Amino acid sequence: MNILTPNFHQSAILPAAALAVATLFPFAAPSSAYGSDKAEPVRALLITGGGWHDYESQKVILTEGIAARANVEWTVVAEGMEGDTGERSRHKVGLQQEAGWGEDFDVVVYNICFSNVTDVSFIEGIAREHEAGLPAVMLHCAFHSYRRAETQAWRELLGVVSNRHEAHRPFTVENLAPEHPVMKPFPETWDTPRGELYMIEEVLEGVTPLARAYGVDTEAYHTTVWVHQYGEGRVFGTTIGHHNETMAAGEYLDLVTRGLLWTVGGLTDDGTPAPGFEAAADDGDRKRLVLVAGGPSHGRGTHEHNAGIRLFSDCLEELSGLEVVAHYNGWPEEPGAFDGADGIVLYMDGGARHPAIQGDRLEKLEALMDRGVGLALFHYAVEVPAGRGGAQFLDWVGGHYETYYSVNPIWEAEFESLPEHPITRGVEPFSIRDEWYFNIRFRPDREGIVPILQAVPSDETRDGPYVNPPGPYEHIVDAKGEIATTAWAVEREDGGRGFGFTGGHFHENWGDPNFRRIALNALVWIAGAEVPEGGVDCEVNEEYLEAHLD
Repeated sequence: MNILTPNFHQSAILPAAALAVATLFPFAAPSSAYGSDKAEPVRALLITGGGWHDYESQKVILTEGIAARANVEWTVVAEGMEGDTGERSRHKVGLQQEAGWGEDFDVVVYNICFSNVTDVSFIEGIAREHEAGLPAVMLHCAFHSYRRAETQAWRELLGVVSNRHEAHRPFTVENLAPEHPVMKPFPETWDTPRGELYMIEEVLEGVTPLARAYGVDTEAYHTTVWVHQYGEGRVFGTTIGHHNETMAAGEYLDLVTRGLLWTVGGLTDDGTPAPGFEAAADDGDRKRLVLVAGGPSHGRGTHEHNAGIRLFSDCLEELSGLEVVAHYNGWPEEPGAFDGADGIVLYMDGGARHPAIQGDRLEKLEALMDRGVGLALFHYAVEVPAGRGGAQFLDWVGGHYETYYSVNPIWEAEFESLPEHPITRGVEPFSIRDEWYFNIRFRPDREGIVPILQAVPSDETRDGPYVNPPGPYEHIVDAKGEIATTAWAVEREDGGRGFGFTGGHFHENWGDPNFRRIALNALVWIAGAEVPEGGVDCEVNEEYLEAHLD
């Protein structure tokens, strides 16, 4: 059973952009290895957060990108993600204020920008953990973190000194050490997709530079990749990585993966993982579910798209046969964000501003649907204009909300019976108050529609007012006593599956086990994975539900 509480470690998920890039090195059987076989995964801690960078996306890019390349299990501590830039840059990570904070990990990856933290005892405490033998991987703004503190401990841990960067532009990385295990598979040169080149003022004694780049502004070369020994701990560092596109590039993820493996003794002389450090073989039967959350919308506790998608992701992350990818705060802009998807979930505002119908997104979704990708729509996401998206939603999920035809009152629906279907496994009859849409515009004769949740709206509910437009509508009032479908499923001729769920207005409703299980079962089902016999088992508490609100 997956039990969600507010203080759990999150497993981050990689956007498809990173998975879609070809890996530069195949991780074939090594010719020689450091150390013995390692059956257990490398226990890696990613510490991320601070100012000036998209750490919410980058934690996702890094963790799954590296896990796809090596036997690494992640714990993510993402802090200093709220407030203005200055406030974020002054944050001190809570975990690192605890004694022995690193004892449960094999390596720590820093993707941070805490440039205005000046607490000397805090910074020196971090450095001591690594000096005692805990390996470290330092990325980009880690080199500008803690730079104003009156201590040299962090700089000595980093191995270089930097306080400024050049203007944003791509730059060419030159491989200085093609025989080093970290750099052996790296190309002779590599042009970053985008870039922010750090000016290196000093390379400390004992550091081995592995790559450099020429700075247009300074008219000088700057070290961009290196390794060194800090006390008993190995350190890999690269200043590359300001932009998401650069971090998601195959060359970058390959490089950082090798750097991480080098720090823990898991890299062979030819730059491939030592036995036991390779990524697990790809499971061809594993289904890929892509979740997309719209941005903040209504008042606190309603239309909590980000918190809802996070709950879905957290509840499903350990389910066998399923890979879950979550995107937050709007439509993913990364190229290939939906590549390899077996199912797509949209939880966002709809209507004329529905993100799915903007630009050429509808056409791109159509190409995915034609290949049999499943689609689930939650609450407002079921609404599109009849003339833009209506026909497609009828085809893909069997129905949609249509203004002046459908209605959106807030009412307590009593679901007294449920059909036998994988989506209803483990679900008992229940009642719950929500903004349940009904009188959905379904396919003619409801072809292929399997009602999942049905209830009879009270006469008062039909009489209105509705939320917006307030109504009442004559055709809704005249249908008093008739049953209404509020959630449904379809199986398409192309092999894809669709699911519509009109509830989800109130975030607190995800605390109801039947309400929650219906949704989670449906997500597994639309991806083509096997729904557990008793349904998806995931418990949440009130603290968790409050923890991630916009």
